[in-house]
Amino acid sequence: MELIDLDWLSAVSLIGLVLLTVLIFYIQKLYDLLEKAAETEKSLKQIQAAYYQSLLDKEEETRKYRHDMHNHLLAIRELARAEKAVQTADYVEGLEENWKKMGSSHYETGNMLLNLLLHYHLSETGEVKISVRGFCRREIRMDEVDFCTIFSNLIQNAAEELERQKEGEKYFILEIDQGEENTRITIRNSSRAVLSGQNQKLLSSKEDGRNHGIGFGNVEAAVKKYGGELLWNGDGREFKVIVSMKI
Repeated sequence: MELIDLDWLSAVSLIGLVLLTVLIFYIQKLYDLLEKAAETEKSLKQIQAAYYQSLLDKEEETRKYRHDMHNHLLAIRELARAEKAVQTADYVEGLEENWKKMGSSHYETGNMLLNLLLHYHLSETGEVKISVRGFCRREIRMDEVDFCTIFSNLIQNAAEELERQKEGEKYFILEIDQGEENTRITIRNSSRAVLSGQNQKLLSSKEDGRNHGIGFGNVEAAVKKYGGELLWNGDGREFKVIVSMKI
């Protein structure tokens, strides 16, 4: 009888140990998720602060530009009267170039958070042709942290790949296609990245390829959370990522 009781106690102890291990694992997993969410929230606030400061700077530049416009028009008029066609054309082209630079780092997608991420990650890419095609006609029904996890990672990966390019035309294209229930966002950029023929995993040219993989894994998990699909393809000339979600 004592032997049976001892066996029973051992079994209960073993079950308790297993349950405790599972509980500890669950708590650690929950802690990691909360820590990741807190980091994303902090990063998002920094991105927002940088974006709003850039808007203030742009407004100040625009104010100064408008203030000086009268002097610019006088200079153009005098050049035209002197029949200096080449100098007049050069002057106008200079003004046009300055005007383009003032608005080149701000993008309008119809979604403020997407605007923030584009500005934050693409503002330092240098001579890159950047194009936004399409528009969010309605609000994207998605948690901000998940949205940031997906598109901050993807835009940042594209920006870093563009920075690594030393020659050839560099471009970044974001395409938005939004229906009544689904949203598809495609990101295309010039790239030398290719797909692995063995496991279809993204090959990273970063020094820290392990962290690059973790970031892409987080993107996949967040996309699946919204019943979505993540597709990517790299042929050594262009890298394309398609995110389709029910949002």
